[in-house]
Amino acid sequence: MSTITKIPTILIIGAGPGGLALYHSIQKNLNGSELKFKVRIFERESGPADRWQGYNININRCGITSLLYCLPSSLQSRLPEAMPDPVPGEHHGFTSIDDTGNLLMHPPFKQMKNLFEISNSKNEYSFVVSYRNKLRNLLLEDVNVEWNKKCVGYEEVDDGVWAIFDDGSRVFGDFLVASDGINSPIRKQKIPELKVMDLGVTYVIVDISPNKKLIDKWMPYFRNSLIHESLGPNGDTVFVVLRRIPVESDIENRSDDQIHYRMLMYYSYDTDLDIRETESKNFDLNNNNNVDLLVNDDDPNSVVRHVIERIKKLRKPCELRDLLIELWECVPLATPENYEKYPFNTYHAPRRRQMRDIDPLSVEPWETTRVILLGDAVHAMTPILGLGANHALRDAVLLTKKLENFEKEGWKKCFEQYEQEMRIKSSKGVLASREVILLEKVQKGYIGAIIRRLMYRMIDIKNYFVAFLTDYNILSAPID
Repeated sequence: MSTITKIPTILIIGAGPGGLALYHSIQKNLNGSELKFKVRIFERESGPADRWQGYNININRCGITSLLYCLPSSLQSRLPEAMPDPVPGEHHGFTSIDDTGNLLMHPPFKQMKNLFEISNSKNEYSFVVSYRNKLRNLLLEDVNVEWNKKCVGYEEVDDGVWAIFDDGSRVFGDFLVASDGINSPIRKQKIPELKVMDLGVTYVIVDISPNKKLIDKWMPYFRNSLIHESLGPNGDTVFVVLRRIPVESDIENRSDDQIHYRMLMYYSYDTDLDIRETESKNFDLNNNNNVDLLVNDDDPNSVVRHVIERIKKLRKPCELRDLLIELWECVPLATPENYEKYPFNTYHAPRRRQMRDIDPLSVEPWETTRVILLGDAVHAMTPILGLGANHALRDAVLLTKKLENFEKEGWKKCFEQYEQEMRIKSSKGVLASREVILLEKVQKGYIGAIIRRLMYRMIDIKNYFVAFLTDYNILSAPID
């Protein structure tokens, strides 16, 4: 007499890059020949264009190889839609300069023809700037996302777990994977001692579309690198990610001021600056009607003016500072009237935010249960090194590979191995990003700025030496 084996159901909470990559990876790598897992995925948003996704992100060699592992061939071939091949004038590298344009760091990246060449490269600095919204839309293909389902908690029972949603509904599954971001209610319930760390750095992030005339003045300072930063002597940082692919499709008969590019930019500074100035005003922070507030985060114009004033106070006058202010004056202050021609999926109003992260090794190993954490839900990182999405994609690969032994070793062993490896690998990324943020927020002064420049140049020399050894197979290239 034959027995019917129950097919376990995995509930994925969160349809970001990590959650969607895991969904595809299970279907491709575990359900290829026979159905081993049923998968349902839930998202708090009401639809694909409901919330700002960010525009440009860095997908490095690890992220690309993870995507190629997770995605079916039909979507692999379409990845260039989200990660276009380099166009003339683009350099997919990183450059760091000071506030007047002096070079600090320019790692030894290699220009690649396409993302597939990057996946086979030994150069650890190789990456491609991706359109985040297009990547997400690609990952949404062939996925039946259950929208408008905000998970607020769970209830674990002997044979499974109930996902609890804010609309009062409950869904039962054998396992639950939380990929629901830095504010994950599931993490807070499962590991209440694992806290979000505030790094004491305020930042404002925006999407803008400056014209070619302005970009042609800006980019030479950064050796035309698509990812770049400018560090001020007073703890402020400008960070930019862009592509030199015009918004307009018909550019032959357009002047330079009529051709635009998509740019993601943030400006950060020590939060203590706001705190000190707020205290000097001597007003009640609980009084929402107080007219003396420094900046109103609900008013985009107030936020942009605040950033520009910060730049003027913290940086000395020079052409680079003038160009930076001009870029901030490109920030839209309201939802554009002609929304169809707006070059971004959704309008994201500028507001001050705090740099935060989560280090999974900051607490003792937690009990392995039917509830698993993935991506920012367990190891949120600051954006400075562009590691967050890449680590979430790597989590999807790691969890899939551990589930290959599900029938042989059982779910608990698979999840234990995943958590052990994920904690160690992701903590390195969290701490590396944190170290950079904390280093950059320190006010250097004149002497300190000179010392920083020498230190960065020494790091650059070391990077070139390691890259040389790697190219000639003297060292192996790390995948992390």
